[in-house]
This record gives sequence, C-alpha cells and structure tokens, in this order.
Amino acid sequence: EPGELELPSSKDAAITARWIKDCLAGVLPIPDSIQKQLACCLVAVGQVNTVELAQQQINDLYGIIITR
Repeated sequence: EPGELELPSSKDAAITARWIKDCLAGVLPIPDSIQKQLACCLVAVGQVNTVELAQQQINDLYGIIITR
C-alpha cells in the first residue's frame, strides 16, 4: 500500500536477494516502480502489445494489483 513500502535493510547481496525472493513470493509488495518497469520490459521484448496487457499478466502471475 502507498507509504508502507519495505525496502531491504542494506545493500548486501544476501539481504537484497532475500528481499527480492519475498517480493516474488508475495510476502512483501513489489514496489510500483519495479512493477511498471517489468510491464515495459514485457512490451519491449514483444511478450505483449500494450503496457496494460503486461500489467494484467503480472497481476495474473504474482497476484498483485498495479496502480495506474
């Protein structure tokens, strides 16, 4: 939720990897900026034709809602 973003406690590789794992597992929310970057990457590589479709695909895979 806005204002409740939990970032890794340090830039240590192991801590960052654990944080990423928790985000992908749904334990922690994926930051909005990363969700949007992922959606744009899916469009750039031709996985989908629009950012909106990419956002839906991300939601289907990770059970997250991307704010617009």
